[in-house]
Amino acid sequence: MKRRKNYWFAMPLAIIFASGCVSVRSADPIEATVVDSQTGEPIAGVVVVAHWQLRTGGFPETQEGGQLEVQESVSDPDGKIRFPGFSSRVVAEQLDRDADPELILFKPGYLPDMVGTGPYETPRRKNFKGAQLTLTKIDSNEPRFKDAFSATRMRVRYMSTHPSTPCEWKRIPRMIATLRQQQKLERQQGIVSSGLYDELIANEEGQHEFGCGSVKEFFSKEHIE
Repeated sequence: MKRRKNYWFAMPLAIIFASGCVSVRSADPIEATVVDSQTGEPIAGVVVVAHWQLRTGGFPETQEGGQLEVQESVSDPDGKIRFPGFSSRVVAEQLDRDADPELILFKPGYLPDMVGTGPYETPRRKNFKGAQLTLTKIDSNEPRFKDAFSATRMRVRYMSTHPSTPCEWKRIPRMIATLRQQQKLERQQGIVSSGLYDELIANEEGQHEFGCGSVKEFFSKEHIE
């Protein structure tokens, strides 16, 4: 006797796809160059985070959610940064048109920068591919640096610890270490503020509850203390 095949389990997913509630996303590899804005010379040692920001809620009142993907790169002696991209993924949320991806760049001695994208397309073919990104040398005592550094710290904190994707901080250890390096310099100047590293260490128990594992053990393996 011929067995009847059951297709009922596939119906909900088919209905969701048909209703436009989910989409398939991917990202091509990115290779760009970071240079000094004044000299045009490549800058080595710039930590760059690429993150693909999700948004939740219905149009027009959407809000930032967690992350579809987070990747980290450090510029080589030629100023090159490279991100591998990612293969097709099914996502229920929208992607932020301005952070698809967004690049966060930081190196002590330079003005931090956050560079968005613009209108997106599928598959992801971003204008970052082959792009030249510039950073400007600046004294860390200048108000402009302090404002940009504060904004960068807040952005990194939010995108790496959002409740829907709370363990993304584990993907950006070099950014956390470099921000901490700058924070130590501030403390030497009498400026006391908490950074992401300090907050994660203080919330060790909470990170365990999120399933992120031990914060201290992770940073110990990454030689960050």
